[in-house]
Amino acid sequence: MQRSDTLLLLLMALAFSFSAQAQDPGRFNTEIEQLARKRDSLQVADPVLFVGSSTIRMWRWLAEDFPGMPVLNLGFGGSQMSDLLHFAESLVVPARPRKIFIYEGDNDIAAGKSACRIMRDTRRLLRLLEEELPAVPVVLISAKPSPSRWSLQKKYERLNRRLDKLSRRREELSFANTWAVMLDNEGKPRPDIFLQDQLHMNRKGYELWAEALRPFL
Repeated sequence: MQRSDTLLLLLMALAFSFSAQAQDPGRFNTEIEQLARKRDSLQVADPVLFVGSSTIRMWRWLAEDFPGMPVLNLGFGGSQMSDLLHFAESLVVPARPRKIFIYEGDNDIAAGKSACRIMRDTRRLLRLLEEELPAVPVVLISAKPSPSRWSLQKKYERLNRRLDKLSRRREELSFANTWAVMLDNEGKPRPDIFLQDQLHMNRKGYELWAEALRPFL
């Protein structure tokens, strides 16, 4: 085998190793344990549960935006749909929520996953929740448009269409479209609703989300 071929194989092996490590849900073990302790200490009865990646985790105005509602935030930053699937039994099910809002797919697309793969994980998650928490309504929140990931616009839109289509097939499932309200008149992400990283939202962005999600409560 030529040296160039050996080097190529080595690089491929390293890339596969990195990808496998990046997808290992065990990287969240410590954070999930902390969230479980938070859930148990708060003892929120029949909560409206918000779970998903950092867009959920950073929503520190959740109780303020939905006054009078027993909201519970169990978001964990950097997560993907496969991670939520992995931890659903230990994190989501014990909360015994009255309703579940899910935000995943944003990091999945950024990590190079296809809409098909994300939907496969989504369907598996929904089956698990249906078995463990029968008749509990679930709201799938659309992937958001952000300036830092705008090059992936078409992929996000494709995922959102598939999430919307799935929600129309199940009575207990809804799709919350937050995409449209985050665009300006030119159809691009509004620059005034994001933090400096151009990925996560500021207070104004979450106010838009609260308005979009309030009808589902």
